[in-house]
Amino acid sequence: MWRDLILAIDPEAVCHPPASSDQLAQLQGIMGVSLPTELADLLREMNGVEVVYGLGLIWSTEDIAQRNIELRRNWQPNGMMRGYMSVDHLLFFGDRGNGDLYGFPITPEGVRNDVFLWNHEDDSWMDQAVSLRGWLSRGP
Repeated sequence: MWRDLILAIDPEAVCHPPASSDQLAQLQGIMGVSLPTELADLLREMNGVEVVYGLGLIWSTEDIAQRNIELRRNWQPNGMMRGYMSVDHLLFFGDRGNGDLYGFPITPEGVRNDVFLWNHEDDSWMDQAVSLRGWLSRGP
């Protein structure tokens, strides 16, 4: 299901083997949130997707955890991104290849399905789609 959608976007996309239940549980434990259903379903089918030039359209469970931890560390008062808005309220899952990142908003009720784009140049956020499927369907 997800594979067909991805390959419609980029027939040369590299879809990695599925994430295990343990990998998904570990990611949720590290991040302290439940994943949006669509992201969890996609990761169960393929644990990360790379498109042209190795661009991480959808990061693996390991990359999602590692990159989110690094980003949060960099946004601390002594981090290199200290002048930017905090990212503790976002769950990043992929990148655009130019420094911009895609993520889901984290609210007190949990992680929402909306996909946002963070612009690394001006620290702005732009709503991209109301769901992962919608975002992929229109072509990132």
